Amino acid sequence: MATTRKRAGTDGNGHATSASSALERRLMLEQTEGLMASASAIARIAEETGNGAESQIRSLDDALRDIEGLTSSLNDTSTRSESVTASTEELVSGVNEMAASIEQVAANTTSLATFIAQNATSTNEMSVSIQAASATTTEMATASEQITTSINEMAASIKSVTRDAESLAAMVDQNSSSLVQVSRSVTGL
Repeated sequence: MATTRKRAGTDGNGHATSASSALERRLMLEQTEGLMASASAIARIAEETGNGAESQIRSLDDALRDIEGLTSSLNDTSTRSESVTASTEELVSGVNEMAASIEQVAANTTSLATFIAQNATSTNEMSVSIQAASATTTEMATASEQITTSINEMAASIKSVTRDAESLAAMVDQNSSSLVQVSRSVTGL
């Protein structure tokens, strides 16, 4: 006869118990928070990379302008020396390689911008959730203020009842004194 073993966190039929479901939800929440932190870090890195790419492009543009000026100067002197012409051709080749690198950086920047846009969408969705939670908190604060107002009104009412009781006690004392005096008067007759 075969025996079956009950797995921990199940009801014997392979279905998760509420404790394991809560654990799974908590694990999923922790993983989601980890993913959100990673996405934020990736977005920050992407922004820094984009800024660095822009700086490189500016530097390459400056270098390209410098190289263009140098190329012009070399063209003027190329009639004097064939060796200078060969150097100029090598320099132009380097400029072309830099232009290809710039194109690669631009393509990577475009891809990065798309990724950042996706992260921005996720951030907006999280912002909507946060606003909903904030609205709930505001409602709870309003309810708390209403409860505080009710408690203050009850305290004022209790104070009023206490004053009335003290006044009534004073009147009872006066009536008691009057009755004692009347009783003495009657006894003296």
